[in-house]
This record gives sequence, C-alpha cells and structure tokens, in this order.
Amino acid sequence: MKFDEYSKKRDAILKLFDKYKKAREENSNDAVDMELLENKVDNLKNNKFLVAVVGEVSSGKSTFLNVLLGDDILPTDILQNTSDIIEIFEAKEQYLEVRYADGHIEKIEDDLSTPEKNEAYDKLKEIAAVKEEYRDLPVAILKHFLVEHGGQYNHSHWENLLKEECYANNF
Repeated sequence: MKFDEYSKKRDAILKLFDKYKKAREENSNDAVDMELLENKVDNLKNNKFLVAVVGEVSSGKSTFLNVLLGDDILPTDILQNTSDIIEIFEAKEQYLEVRYADGHIEKIEDDLSTPEKNEAYDKLKEIAAVKEEYRDLPVAILKHFLVEHGGQYNHSHWENLLKEECYANNF
C-alpha cells in the first residue's frame, strides 16, 4: 500500500471513530474499553505501529530491524545473537530498560561523553546474546522453565524438573 492510500484509509478510520465516539455518548451500554480504543486511535494519528518480527534462528531478524530503523540498535552476529523478546520505542536519548524475571528493572543509559562506546548496546548484547558455551542447550525451554519455576526448588528438584521439561519438549 502506498503512503497516500494509507493516509486516506487512516483518515477514514479516524472519522469513523469520531462518529462512534459521538454515538457512544448517547448510549454507552457497549462493553468497549474506551481508554484502550483511544490509545490505539492516538497511535494511529501519530503513525505509531506495533510490529512483530519472527523467524527461524539466525535468519537475520535483528539485521532487518537495524536496516529498517536506520541505526545499529540490536546486536547482530553470524551465529544466533539475540534470544530475548526486545521492544524498541522511539526516544530522544538511547537507553536500555531491562525487566528481569524477578520483577526488578534496570535502566542503562548511553553515556554521551564516550561516543566510541554505547553502554546500552553493550549491555543488550551481554544479556540478550546466547553465549558460546550454551549454544547447544534448548535456550527457549530453559528460559520458560526458569520463569515458570523461579527459585522455588533446591538443586535436585531443579534437575528433575528440567529433565521433565526437556522430555516434554522432545529434547
């Protein structure tokens, strides 16, 4: 779809939403979450999109996104390099916000006084990359296992649960 076609369709949707909003003021008995709907309409007005890029391991998803965004935001490598879900938002300053499984959040900002080094990028590469010694492990299964079971068990319980998880996933 060309941009002018998109603009016409977007404007038509925005007009339709305005009509719906006026009609709803008269009769608000529907089950629509207006806050959620208005948020989506605001995103449409501001040309903000949610895009999911999925594909096989090492198929170039991070490289594709870097080219699409015009900046080296995601770490890339010949081998699998990112193994986490990563959300990218437009911001004035580059930073990385990490939400760990235990609930704590860490924010890493790029230190502009060291232009040769991007601390946020380096931290993302450190935490999202699959380390060489773990490349043969079923990383997705292990991450799911850790999130599901947390620190609830001792070593022998961990070992048994992990064996069960690997068996259930045909590994």
